[in-house]
Amino acid sequence: MACPAQLFAQGPQGGPGNGPGGGPPPGHMPPIPLPPPDRQLHPPPRSDDPWSGQPDVRPTPLVLPDMPRIRIRRGKSAGAGGDEIPRARPQGEGELVLSARLVDNGDIIPSGLIFRVFEPETGAEGKLPLIATATGGKASFKLPAGPYLIHASFGRAGATRRINITPDRKSAETLVLDAGGLKLSARLPDDGPISDSKVRFTVYEKLSGVPDEQGSLVLPDVKPGSVIRLPAGDYHIVSNYGKVNASTGVDIRVDAGKLTDASVEIAASEVTLKLVRNAGGEAIADTSWIIQSDSGEKLAERIGAFTTLVLAEGEYNIIARNRDQFYTRQISVSAGRHNEIEVVASQVNQADSSEFLAE
Repeated sequence: MACPAQLFAQGPQGGPGNGPGGGPPPGHMPPIPLPPPDRQLHPPPRSDDPWSGQPDVRPTPLVLPDMPRIRIRRGKSAGAGGDEIPRARPQGEGELVLSARLVDNGDIIPSGLIFRVFEPETGAEGKLPLIATATGGKASFKLPAGPYLIHASFGRAGATRRINITPDRKSAETLVLDAGGLKLSARLPDDGPISDSKVRFTVYEKLSGVPDEQGSLVLPDVKPGSVIRLPAGDYHIVSNYGKVNASTGVDIRVDAGKLTDASVEIAASEVTLKLVRNAGGEAIADTSWIIQSDSGEKLAERIGAFTTLVLAEGEYNIIARNRDQFYTRQISVSAGRHNEIEVVASQVNQADSSEFLAE
């Protein structure tokens, strides 16, 4: 690079410049002489100073305001010490009022609801962090501004919505559950009395192309008279009377905003068994029982001089054992009528013990 003196050429009179008499032109500033080579404007750079040789400007540390932070996890192996970046979030808080209806334009549900408020992003365990809950009818929450997921449940029915809380504002959200109710009861074919304590229902979701009892299980062990809150749709109901074989399955439709009252008919009867020495005699103690279907399939076993159980309408083989003696009788059970069955301990009814002892 040329020195500043070389930027000025010799004039025609032999002197520097083009002014009269070889002098500099008017208004011209004479060049600044360079310092000797042994003098430097800046000291030589130090090998251990990264800012040597640079203008005297040092970086100022960047200080961020105190803001909420979100954790970023990279893969399943990320631990508690994963990277974090700041995420801006509105300041302040707002009020949220929640309610629910069974159907559009329906009445507000006055009780029996459970409201839950969640963070919109999953936490470290892969679940949505629960912020707040409330039960009953309407519910009110004070929440920091920002996004949330809200969920309302009513029995087995529920609805979810994403919302945003604005600072210093009151917002109201009403969720529509599209749900109804189902009330179940059981009856005998002759409308005779039935012991509700021995009846239970199982509710399955009715799915197209899926066998009835292989649909999704909705609710087991439902007592008669209970009101079940369900999403509107089709269901398969299995009623069990007793614990042997008295079972009936029916399909039921639940409509939104309505209570469906269903009575299921069960063709079965309660049966009391006793072993006697003579017809109409006293029951013999220390007796055990085996109940078989008419094809020989074992259905149940009982112990006691008197034993009562519920059997579906049909034909059965009854085996009574007292000490090492076995007695059998074939019986027919009629639905709706309590049956008392006597097995007489006589030679006529005696069975080969080897057949039963082998079991």
